[in-house]
Amino acid sequence: MAVGLVRPHMRWIAPARYFGLYPPESIAPVPFPADDLADVPAIAVKTRPQPLPGLPLLGREPPGLTTDPDYRRQAIAAYQACVTFADAQVGVVLDALDRLDLWRDTVVVLAGDNGFHLGEHGGLLRKDTLFEEALHVPLVVAAPGLARPGAVVRAPVELLDLYPTLVELAGVPAPAGLDGQSLAPLLANPDGPGRGAALSYRRVRPPERAWSLRTEGVRYTLWPDGSEELYELRSRTGEAENLAARPERAAEKARLRARLEALVARPRAEEP
Repeated sequence: MAVGLVRPHMRWIAPARYFGLYPPESIAPVPFPADDLADVPAIAVKTRPQPLPGLPLLGREPPGLTTDPDYRRQAIAAYQACVTFADAQVGVVLDALDRLDLWRDTVVVLAGDNGFHLGEHGGLLRKDTLFEEALHVPLVVAAPGLARPGAVVRAPVELLDLYPTLVELAGVPAPAGLDGQSLAPLLANPDGPGRGAALSYRRVRPPERAWSLRTEGVRYTLWPDGSEELYELRSRTGEAENLAARPERAAEKARLRARLEALVARPRAEEP
């Protein structure tokens, strides 16, 4: 059974009682530096290639940008209200599993298809970027017989991995040519290495794509015009500081680029 919940997709509409849980005046948005976009390539938040490779975004307002603190508080409150509303609907399904005693032979996967910016990176209110807030999604797998139920897996995974995981957990033979990898080994050993990196892409102007490689602690993004981004996600600044132009990171950047390009160039399963 597949259950799709449209919220918290825009528009942010939910029963009034959920909005009552999040008064906008109680919201404290995470602050960002005034020059947060100074080292971000313009192509990273624009929809078309820019006239010069590596052209910085500063001074070129991207779509979906808001710096009004009151509006941002209202947006965050509305988003949280819709998330809580969706969470309540998930609870309806899980309560039914409890009531019908189905946990012994049922696999449950909770996943989102994308994240959403709530004012990060200079005030973005949108989803279609290659930043962490847009690409990092919820993913919970509950299955009978897990050695460590509730354990957190730190290794990066992809949503492509869900289908091979489900067929393995269900005891169904997987067809040949799948791009994803089963997460069953990580469910058995949450401390395992997994695939080591997750790959994401964004269309800039079809058929051009930008690619982003996420390891456990670093994100490297390569744009069709040659612009690059490198973020140390475990540092204090995270994605607020683009390290791609730092000479001391050149060797690391080259390794990540080679790894990304090898993954992009690998044979993929043929589309029907």
